[in-house]
Amino acid sequence: MPLRITPDKLLLIYYDADTDSWVTREGLSISLLSQFVEVQPGVTVENVFQLIDADPRVKTLLSEYCSCDIDAIRKLPPLRAGRPVEVPTAVEWTENGPARKFDTVEIDAVVVTPSFWVATDERSGQRLLEGSYMLGGRSSADELSVVTFGGENRINYADIKDLFFRLDPTLNIEDYDTAPPAKHDTEQPGFTATMRYTLLDVLSTLVRHFGTEPFDSRYQPDIDYERALEDRVERDSAETDDEID
Repeated sequence: MPLRITPDKLLLIYYDADTDSWVTREGLSISLLSQFVEVQPGVTVENVFQLIDADPRVKTLLSEYCSCDIDAIRKLPPLRAGRPVEVPTAVEWTENGPARKFDTVEIDAVVVTPSFWVATDERSGQRLLEGSYMLGGRSSADELSVVTFGGENRINYADIKDLFFRLDPTLNIEDYDTAPPAKHDTEQPGFTATMRYTLLDVLSTLVRHFGTEPFDSRYQPDIDYERALEDRVERDSAETDDEID
């Protein structure tokens, strides 16, 4: 059964065969991080961080996994000095791309969104699934108005702590091996599915925005390949120097 994050606790509702009844378990623990989770309406970013604070072991694990100090995160002053995060609701398209914003809307929710794609690896010829989860903002007044946090849209915990926290249930996987869409077509080639998040997916995506990216073991072959190239270049250079001598 999925976990449910509520404004003041984490609930696990499951069927107990021994008592032939439905049982509710409260509280966060490391053993629950691999379970699927849903977020009850009304939950804020601050509610989620309070949930993390409730279990020191989970808090320590997330701090190490995301390379950040969660207590320090919560003490940082707002980057936006009280100014809301606004996103464009529409743009005018020209031959050279978007020309101007028609209007803007203020975001009221922080959203975890999946960003995945498939492509063929040039070296192995295998079809690989790549991607991760992104943290961004969305407006309930216009669900299509979304901004991804980072870069120019960098924010601190204090800027978003009072906003609602949500999970985007739609998984759009782009296929980079197919032809690109027509100009100004917002639909990418690929397929769409319903996304289910584990508790670790949700908590680490929220926390790691303020830390650094955890190492993804899927990139180890690329690292090994680059190191092999460097070693070969160094050997070739050494052999050339020996011949000159």
